[in-house]
Amino acid sequence: MLVDPKFAQIAKDAHAKFVLELQTNPIGPDGTPLSPAAKNQILAVAAADPLAQPRIVEFFYQQVDAAFAFVHKLAPSLHCEFEGARIRDVYNVLDFAHVNCDTSGFWGFLCDVLNFVISLFLGLPKLIAAAAAWLLAKDGKLSDAYDGQGGEIQFGDSIVLRGRWAYDGGHDGYNEIHAVRAVQKTFWPGPLDAAGFKDFHDQWCTELAKVPPHDPASNPASAPLTPQQQTTYDAQARPENRWVLHPAIDGCAPASDDPHPGLH
Repeated sequence: MLVDPKFAQIAKDAHAKFVLELQTNPIGPDGTPLSPAAKNQILAVAAADPLAQPRIVEFFYQQVDAAFAFVHKLAPSLHCEFEGARIRDVYNVLDFAHVNCDTSGFWGFLCDVLNFVISLFLGLPKLIAAAAAWLLAKDGKLSDAYDGQGGEIQFGDSIVLRGRWAYDGGHDGYNEIHAVRAVQKTFWPGPLDAAGFKDFHDQWCTELAKVPPHDPASNPASAPLTPQQQTTYDAQARPENRWVLHPAIDGCAPASDDPHPGLH
């Protein structure tokens, strides 16, 4: 995780202030004096995880407020949430063995009864499996969505996003991109005139539409890939594009350019 150097220094100063305070005045949170062993235990915990100490967090925000002249401002923004696999994994577990009831009347009633019976037998195992899926799922990260060849995204960069537009009514209620599927740096800001921005929009939407939204091998029931997405998917599967380390170490040359055929 990247941290601004100034904030990193403020965090170090807050931790140092906490240590000095506890060394010179070893008083616990409840106001009682601390034994040397208890004091050393608190210092050890604070060294391992400074943000676990409310006093350090308090010092941090005090120094941030003193260092910056913050003014509360309302600015338009679009919330973009990197969801990860947790919601999908839990849903897939809960949806296991569920019968999709697309009909009404008597057959729809029988379908609902069947799902109820399935829930009686699989309810507890599903809950256990759902809890395991929740704990083992991968959290969403920006690095999972953006094209790393463009370098790290910095504040002020112009980017385009591809994802699911949603209305989040669980908070104050606002529109957001949830989840973000792809993030791409554009390397230059979008034009401000209407015609230029439309061309800019169409160009990047066309490029992002080439990204496969899913793996057809692992999810064959999903919608088929477009020809452009299939071309990208096939290119991703070639050995020379499946390196993990730098391709000079962990890569393969394309078959037509391979000076040593048969070594891969």
